[in-house]
Amino acid sequence: MSITTEQYQMWCDAVSNTNRMALEIKENRSKNYEWMGKILRSFFEQFGEVVNVHIERDASEITVRMSGDVDLDAKLIATLPFTFTIKENLGDIMFHLNPDILSEEELIG
Repeated sequence: MSITTEQYQMWCDAVSNTNRMALEIKENRSKNYEWMGKILRSFFEQFGEVVNVHIERDASEITVRMSGDVDLDAKLIATLPFTFTIKENLGDIMFHLNPDILSEEELIG
């Protein structure tokens, strides 16, 4: 069996197109995460200093790290549309938000 020039070219074109689509998806994901990160930072800054907002690669969890004096407003926190847990880590307060999305692990699995 041999590989024809046509088969090789078709394969190269298919892989190139897949790579283009993968890059486009990655860029769209980055824009979506940046958008939500800004919204969450703005929301949590109402309570104190936000050190960082970290979104897992598949957005299955978002961590908001706060430090210093944090003054939580129960009514305002209740408007947060995520399920979440709050933990303390070395004096910082960590909000672990769980978006209602299908994670990559759930989709694969």
